[in-house]
Amino acid sequence: MKVISRSCDSWVAVSDKLAKDRSRDQICNELQKRVFSTHAWLFDLDDTHAPSSAKLIVRKAVGTRRSGLSYFAWCAKAFYNLAFNRYDAECRMWDDYVSRFLDTEEALEELREMFTLETIKGSFYPGVEDFCSLVEIAKKYYVTGNISVVADAYADFLGFDGVYPNAYRKAAIVEEYFVRDRPHFQYYGVMGDANYDAEMVAALRFHGKSVIAILSSNKPVEDLDVTVFDVNTSRDQSGLVKILME
Repeated sequence: MKVISRSCDSWVAVSDKLAKDRSRDQICNELQKRVFSTHAWLFDLDDTHAPSSAKLIVRKAVGTRRSGLSYFAWCAKAFYNLAFNRYDAECRMWDDYVSRFLDTEEALEELREMFTLETIKGSFYPGVEDFCSLVEIAKKYYVTGNISVVADAYADFLGFDGVYPNAYRKAAIVEEYFVRDRPHFQYYGVMGDANYDAEMVAALRFHGKSVIAILSSNKPVEDLDVTVFDVNTSRDQSGLVKILME
């Protein structure tokens, strides 16, 4: 991994493969070329563009007003699964929460009141809106584990072209809705924060698509070169935006 930008809470690093035999200026030029040549961007939402709204929903116990005992049972189950680091624990517990508590019109109305245009605008990490504006020519989609009422609100705010919510098998979504249904897309950008997002990158590359893959994280990834991602950026994406505007 090679760090090419660092200031306060914002940094940008690239994989050894992208950095190999290139100066910083050459790396930035290559990054600009690949980011701006994409036909489509596939973005994760929670902990990539904004702090996890799914975790916020759980903390606020949305939809559980008439399900006190059921909610406490869910909390106990979630604690057990997360404590023992069971595979896909967060994903499976969120799916369980959605099916138990968020399938009523009352719960959906609670969510609409939570995720207004004003609250959405104030929730983005620095640089996110600017990055999305910079890649305005490309089609942009959310592929997220969050539910449609939340993901749609964020997508509408940013002017995205589509949303794939409840996405727990992201590679399958990529293969069905992009590789198969949109064969004209050859150059992709993927931005996410987890292994689920790496699955999208791997699936696209398996099918011969060109991908620039960006990992968003709380701290720099020590060995980015062993991941499928080309770039590691902080949650604060202002450093990445600055490089793209140089």
